[in-house]
This record gives sequence, C-alpha cells and structure tokens, in this order.
Amino acid sequence: MNHDIFISYSSKQGNIAKRVCDYLEGNGIKCWIAPRDIPAGSEYGDEIGNAIQQAKVVVLVFSESASLSLWVKGEINTAFDERKTIIPFRIDNTELTKGLKVMLNQFHWIDSTQDISSALDELLETIESLIGKKICKGPLIEVTIEAGHLMEECQRISEATDEGLAFFAARNFTNLKIHGEMDARDFYFLKTFTTMLEFLDISDVKIKEFYGPYGTMHDFHSMAQLNDVQYDDDEIPSGAFFYWIPKDEGMPSLREITLPEGIVRIRRNAFARAYNLTKINIPNGVTGLDRWCFCCCTSLKEIEIPESVVEIEREAFTGSPLQVVHSRAKQPPKLNCEGFGVFECAEIKGARTLYVPKGSQKAYEESDWATYFDNIVEE
Repeated sequence: MNHDIFISYSSKQGNIAKRVCDYLEGNGIKCWIAPRDIPAGSEYGDEIGNAIQQAKVVVLVFSESASLSLWVKGEINTAFDERKTIIPFRIDNTELTKGLKVMLNQFHWIDSTQDISSALDELLETIESLIGKKICKGPLIEVTIEAGHLMEECQRISEATDEGLAFFAARNFTNLKIHGEMDARDFYFLKTFTTMLEFLDISDVKIKEFYGPYGTMHDFHSMAQLNDVQYDDDEIPSGAFFYWIPKDEGMPSLREITLPEGIVRIRRNAFARAYNLTKINIPNGVTGLDRWCFCCCTSLKEIEIPESVVEIEREAFTGSPLQVVHSRAKQPPKLNCEGFGVFECAEIKGARTLYVPKGSQKAYEESDWATYFDNIVEE
C-alpha cells in the first residue's frame, strides 16, 4: 500500500494511536498501522520493516508502556537506521530511556498531555510541511480538445493570458486535466513543453489512432529523416513521456497520472525513467505491458496490475524499486523474460511482497513470478 506515515505505539495505547491515525487520514494523510495493515498469514516483523522503509515519516505515540516495549524499540531502531524523520507524540510525562534519548532528542516533540486536539493539529501541520502535502498541487488547468489539438488549445490559453506562444503557457502547467480526445501528437506536446507538469489526469480522454511523423517517436528519429509511424487506438503510445534524444530519460517532473479506463495496452518506454513518478493506475482492460514501459521509475514503490493483463514484456519494470505488487489475475500473467528480467532492481532494500487473489498463491509460486518476490500472499 502507498502510505506517508508509519505509526509506532504500544498496544496498551491502541485507542489513542487509532485516534491519531483517524485524524491524519481524515485530512488526507495515508497511514500504516498494525494490526490493521498486516495481511493475514504474513510475517509480522517483515511487514513492519517494509512499512517503515516505505514511509516518509514515523510517528511515535510515546508513553510509559511504549518506552518499555521491545517492539516499539525495534521499530524506532529500524526507522533510525533508515534515516526516517521521527515525530514523538507524547501522551504522558514518562522520561526517555538512555537508548531512546540518543535517537529521539534530535527530533521535534509534540506534547499532547495538556490538549490532545491542539496537539493533533500541530502534528498534522508538521507532517504536511515535511511531506509537502500542502503545496503538492498547483492550480488545476482543465482543457477539452480534439485529437491532435492540444497545442492549439494552449495557444488559446496563452493569448487569453498574454503569455505569447503556446509553450509559454504550457511550461507553467503543474496540474492538468484533459477531456475529449488525444493522439500521439498531443502526448509529444505534453512531454516536450509541459516541463513543470507534476499531476496529469487523462481519465476522461479517448486515445485515437494517428499515422505520421510527429508523434511520440518523433525524437527517436533524426530530424533529417522523419519516419511515419502508426499509433493505434486506445494505447498509451511508445515514448509517451520519454525523451529518446538527446536526454535518454523520462519526464522528470511527472509525479502522478490517472489513465483512462478504455486503454488496452501500454507501449514501449511509455513511462521509462520517470524518476519522480510515485502513483499511476493501470486500468482494467489493459492486456499487455510492453518492454521498458515502467523501466527505472525510481520513486515507484507499489503498483496494481489488473486482472485483464495477460502478458508483461521483458524489462517492463526493470530498475523500478517495487516493494509491493498487487496482481489481480487468478492465473499468473505471462512474463516474457527472454533472458532478461521483468521486475529486477538492484536498489531494492528488504523483502518484496506480491499480493494475489484467493486460491491463486500456488499458481504464482510455481510460475516465473516467484523469481522476483520474497513473499506471495493471498488477499
């Protein structure tokens, strides 16, 4: 699961820990808390270690029983080793033990012993400032276009705002929602000119076919010899957010994207080396993931693969440090390895977990999927 916060606490203060969790999640901060988020049958210690590793901040509900708890001490040791920011949330006046004092004295404490409501507000404000929740999205720009006309729509916005040419307006977009139709020319305009784009929603878009030289493969070919390329309906095109030359890298600003439900395939290099991509949906209906489509997305920690996927090409996720993968298909999708890995990543720390449908664990354990995951768990 994707979460911002790991909550460490003694079971004796479970009600207060739940209150902290409910308050944060009610304000849009996703938390991980035991035992709620530990899958049945999984190894308790491994799940906690993975959850701490994936969290941005650890909140310690500090009390007398927490200071004596071996589990809490282990969690804080792990968080300290992983160099996580720890926020001690004090609920009584217990003094720190020597071991905890070494680790926790460097962090800002929040005291809830007098007024827990005000302390929760302070906790939320502190977390928001640490993980950037308050400033993560700029103003939403919404456009409705016909396929191949995103540049013209940006030109209209530019003229209305006195910004000149289309790319002057586009380069300031950070949060964009597109309605209507798109084709490979629009994806090319996006990756070339919306250089500050962080959040993209194309869930209300129909992707249309296009044949010609000015699609997303345009920068793959030399300017001296532009090639006509066929791009099909309902596919995220090859190189949609990837610069072939001269950078050979993905769109660095992109953090989150919402894809349309109608797509059937994600083509080669579509999101390769999108280093800051943390969240993307693969809609149910997608049947195939092509080679390198999510290669080296170094901030992508978790992904869900829908039941419609039947094949994943070699190196589709190579170099992406996926700690958690949810596969919804009861029969394992075919991994077309051909001597190359599909999920290989040298940067992975800790166990990798694959969640699969009930009754399908054995099928996955006997397939190529077992090569890449330490744990295969039914959910």
